[in-house]
Amino acid sequence: IGAVYNENQFIWTKWKSAYYYIRNSGGRVRGEAADAYVILPNGKNKKLGFLRNPKILPNSKIVVNRKVKNENQNNSDKYWDRLTRVITILTSSLTAAVLASKL
Repeated sequence: IGAVYNENQFIWTKWKSAYYYIRNSGGRVRGEAADAYVILPNGKNKKLGFLRNPKILPNSKIVVNRKVKNENQNNSDKYWDRLTRVITILTSSLTAAVLASKL
């Protein structure tokens, strides 16, 4: 379930691991897949990782979470906008101070 290319239900095979089932469902979606978990029939969860590839029991579920899309992807645009505003305020203040001193 989740960020895999082809969500399926498989017939349980003894001694197969979680990554076997993820590969057979098309693999993780690139750029969207986050952490993966196995939900065992007794309700316990096991996280998949680099050296963590738990064996699957009958009626287990494998969940591959999707990454949360960051709404602040244009931080550089906001940075440049704020910098421009600060520079504009500073130059206008300096111009006003120079003009006031000349009077």
